[in-house]
Amino acid sequence: MAEINIATRYAGISRQIILIVILIMVLITAGLSVVVGVTSFNNLATITLDELGRMSKILSGQVHEFKKNATKSVADIESNSMLSERLEQLTNLGPYYVDSSQKGVDIEESDKIYSLQSQVEIIQALQPLQNLHQLSSISLYHLSPFNLIPNAKPVLNMRMDAEGIWAGKFKTKGDIEQREYFYVQRKDYVPPASDLFDVSSVYQLTVQDFYQRTHFKARKTKGFDEVFLDDDMTESMESGHISSKIVINNGIPTIRTWGYLRVPISNPKTWEAELIPAMLVVMEQSIDVEKLQSIKRQLGIDVALAKGNKILVSSLPLGERLGILRQDLTVSSTVQDFYYAGQPIVFEGQGDLQAIVFSPISILAKLTQGLFLQMGLLALLATALASLAIFWAIRRLVNRPLSRLMVGVEKISKGELQHKVEVDSQNELGQLATAFNIMSSELGKKTEELQNNADSLQLSNIELKKYQTKLEEMVDQRTSKLKEAQKQLIESEKMASLGELVAGVAHEINTPVGVGVTAASFLADEANKINKKYKNELMTREDFDEFLGCSLQTTEMILSNLRRATELVKSFKQVAVDQTAEDRRLFLVRSYIEEVLITLHPRLKKTPHTIEVTGDASLEIDSYPGSFSQIITNLIMNSVIHAFKEGEAGYIGIDIQQKNEQMVLTYSDDGQGISEENLAKIFDPFFTTKRGYGGTGLGMHIVYNLVTQKLMGVIKCESSPGQGIKFILTVPMSVDS
Repeated sequence: MAEINIATRYAGISRQIILIVILIMVLITAGLSVVVGVTSFNNLATITLDELGRMSKILSGQVHEFKKNATKSVADIESNSMLSERLEQLTNLGPYYVDSSQKGVDIEESDKIYSLQSQVEIIQALQPLQNLHQLSSISLYHLSPFNLIPNAKPVLNMRMDAEGIWAGKFKTKGDIEQREYFYVQRKDYVPPASDLFDVSSVYQLTVQDFYQRTHFKARKTKGFDEVFLDDDMTESMESGHISSKIVINNGIPTIRTWGYLRVPISNPKTWEAELIPAMLVVMEQSIDVEKLQSIKRQLGIDVALAKGNKILVSSLPLGERLGILRQDLTVSSTVQDFYYAGQPIVFEGQGDLQAIVFSPISILAKLTQGLFLQMGLLALLATALASLAIFWAIRRLVNRPLSRLMVGVEKISKGELQHKVEVDSQNELGQLATAFNIMSSELGKKTEELQNNADSLQLSNIELKKYQTKLEEMVDQRTSKLKEAQKQLIESEKMASLGELVAGVAHEINTPVGVGVTAASFLADEANKINKKYKNELMTREDFDEFLGCSLQTTEMILSNLRRATELVKSFKQVAVDQTAEDRRLFLVRSYIEEVLITLHPRLKKTPHTIEVTGDASLEIDSYPGSFSQIITNLIMNSVIHAFKEGEAGYIGIDIQQKNEQMVLTYSDDGQGISEENLAKIFDPFFTTKRGYGGTGLGMHIVYNLVTQKLMGVIKCESSPGQGIKFILTVPMSVDS
């Protein structure tokens, strides 16, 4: 019956071992599946990256092809005879072709019309070229032929971009500052009639009429330079060199190609035609999303351009943005992850731009998913067969002996320590049963000994609790006495401070009172002398005048010293009453601090220190002025004793401000400061660095208790060696709040 209970309450060990074996086989099979899957995935990833590298080279080649087309376009313009004639005319009529006699002379109206005619004919000739090579813009800039205008910068004559056409008009020979540009949108531009620029029209109409008939309107330029200032334009003008570089315009990579167009121009010195650079042509090809999507349709894969590790533009849909290019050749978008390969695009030493080709990682994941599925099926089949074989062996060799051992454990747990387990096996389980029987016998003996020890320990615990209770009572009594002694010591410190205040004020009052008595005695002597002269009728007018002068001077001396004594008595009376009465009342903080300083004058006048009180003089609080006086006194005396060396002149500052419903008092000095170790103990009772030199160690402890307990505020101390000390006291404007 006991065996049945054990079997029902515990899972069989055979099943547990089978589960462990199954788990191990599943883990091994899963590991193999992962290894095979990862290896396959990596192989596919390597093949994909190789293919992406090949595609990136193709993309880089296409970008270079764009550059070649632009370079060829520059050469085609220079070799076109019609364009050469129109460029020659634009140069002759432009602002830079001028001799010394023409500088500053206005360009004639007819010359402006003929310049517009040349611009229109150039537009007609360049439009097919712009469409053929998909150029974003073509710009023509005037150069200074024969260096007639030294150090002249190329200035824009005309520009054709995707949105419209710009034509420049210059007013004065030798001066480009007075220029104006006219604009027409592509959709509004209509080629003019062939007879628009005949001779009769030129002399009958104004240049403004011609602009209107060609739909050009005056407009400020925007988005490009009227004067070409590219720092890379370093090649000699006579060389005919064509340069290209990639620039970033509004985040879009743009291939900028420029070259110098040589035109036969008459030399003003010899009047012979010479083939010289007269015009600068600048072509730009923007590689934007639309162009990259066109390349994507050709290559069958997504492409992008990047600068460093940042994607500038890509062929992905507008809502899908790419992140930073990572070193593991992956990049993430807002939708999915990609593998990528890059190829530098090198233009004449400029190689910080990359042609990027990328492919979704999800495609490789689908290919490896099938491998994982097949390995999983194999793992399930192998696990099932192994489980059947192991279950039969474990049940016969392990499960039965263990069941008997479990019955023995169950009985011992119920207190039957004399129970013996019978196992016939000669293997480790038989040895375990023998050891179990020995253990149960020893356990019975130890249990009896343990019970005896427990009884003895219980008696010891009772005695220990009695001693513990007595010790706690003694500690409470000693603690109470210590707190009472500390309280009395603090009160003694306060009374001693008040005693020093009384002695100092008494000594301070003695001086003005003594001076007053001496002056009054002197005045009495003088009055007796003048009275004798008066009675003896010997007093002269000079004697009376001298007596009046002496009387007024002596009276003024008596009055000023009595006022000084009255001021000292008044300040001492208020501060002394506050310190002894501990009454709460409204008081002006700044004026009260100044009264406290007056009472401290006897102790401070022998020191060279400067004390400055700043802040709002009208700030009034409802609190305990006596505690406030004690705080100020202790802070100042702490600085006098600890902060400054003997004979050293120091500065003490006291600033008061109101913040919301609280008063913030900042006390500081420029003394020698305090170390970090001592700063942590500054408010501890009996802590002082001047023990034996007048320091009791209670001054700052009293300040801390008065601020936190009496004034219901907080105090913070900041200091470092050599940087002085600062105390920040924050107390409520009213103790009730």
